[in-house]
Amino acid sequence: MKRVTIIALSVIAALSSGAARAEEALKMSNWLPPTHPITTQIIKPWIDSVQEKSGGRLVIRQLPMALGAPQAHFALARDGVADIVIGVPGYTPGLFVSDKLYTLPFIGNSATSVSLAAWRTHQKYFAPLGEYKGVHLLGLFSHGPGHVHTKREIRSLTDLQGLKVRVTGGYLHEITSSLKMVPLLKPATESYELLSSGVADGTLLPMESMAAFHLPKVTTHTLLVPGGFYFATFFVGVNEGKYKSLSPEARAALDAMSGEALVRLAAGVFDAGDAKVLKELEASGHKFNVANDQLTREIRTATAHVEKLWLDEIKAKGIEGSEALRYFREQIAANEKSR
Repeated sequence: MKRVTIIALSVIAALSSGAARAEEALKMSNWLPPTHPITTQIIKPWIDSVQEKSGGRLVIRQLPMALGAPQAHFALARDGVADIVIGVPGYTPGLFVSDKLYTLPFIGNSATSVSLAAWRTHQKYFAPLGEYKGVHLLGLFSHGPGHVHTKREIRSLTDLQGLKVRVTGGYLHEITSSLKMVPLLKPATESYELLSSGVADGTLLPMESMAAFHLPKVTTHTLLVPGGFYFATFFVGVNEGKYKSLSPEARAALDAMSGEALVRLAAGVFDAGDAKVLKELEASGHKFNVANDQLTREIRTATAHVEKLWLDEIKAKGIEGSEALRYFREQIAANEKSR
């Protein structure tokens, strides 16, 4: 009997050891606050879905602190310092030329329509460029239409001139400079400090970010631009070597819950957040002004050259951008029609 017990315990120990070895873990660096909707409503549910899909085999653990500044996160994943990261292509100027397409003004009315179009356009036209070399892209998605949030009312082109605004990358520097605004290239997480200290007069962000970064405390007005003053994308990526080292089962689970599934999850959160925050701010007395036809035409005219800038930049990479641009816009139109 004693011998049987010993054998049984040995088997249990072996099985437990095997289960422990079977678990595969990835560490994720996330520079956003732990209470930010991207963290709580996108990243955490996505992590949980991957673990569930893998039957508990693949575990993604968010580190208690980011391993670097927001703009460092692509390099952190590429160099293997972190296994998985979330980043903003626009925070690293010059590295992601293809992504600038998704930052153009007046391209769409929702995060979902633009995000799905951006993901599909990237996969169809830009993946071979190797701009994410060293990082396996798990998702690329955009926030909703970006607007101009300020300390004073904006009703005309003249009101925009001289306005010091925090911007992300992409073509926002060119867009704002064309309107004689003064762009400050800083991460969104610095918006509150820049505004409260008087360094900036405004910031460019989608509606949901107003609440996420507590900006109603330091702004009083918002200029809503139909079709979006700008857009900006986020990416989620895993170190290429780490991705390849995963077991086929773990990799399959990660793939299944990433790609378009992750894009739809993220974009849905952004769209819901935009609608919720807009309603809350209207009720609180925050002042909104929708750009009238004249101001919209003036912004369009002043920024029309930005599209050609992108076509020239992507052509230098060996890609005829007009076809990708047409496909991107067709995808947005189809997505918005189906909403």
